Amino acid sequence: MLPIPRVLPLLNLPSSLRPILAARLYATQTGLGTTNAQPKSKRKAVTILNDDGRVAWGDLSAREKAARTTQQTFNFGMIILGAMLTV
Repeated sequence: MLPIPRVLPLLNLPSSLRPILAARLYATQTGLGTTNAQPKSKRKAVTILNDDGRVAWGDLSAREKAARTTQQTFNFGMIILGAMLTV
């Protein structure tokens, strides 16, 4: 419950603003025992055999970029070979 001196000015405001200004802000405790630094997400390393394209190009290391490029080049070569064999 809000103290009386704080409630009286709220009565003069439009009804659409009252809930916003009368809202209570509660202190919460999150991350007890941890630092403020955001932990980096753990993800499996991208290789030629397990790359499904979910990791953005900019997030890949140089080795992972090489693996993705190799996989896509091989896939493109298979498409070209298949197109040549159907002609």
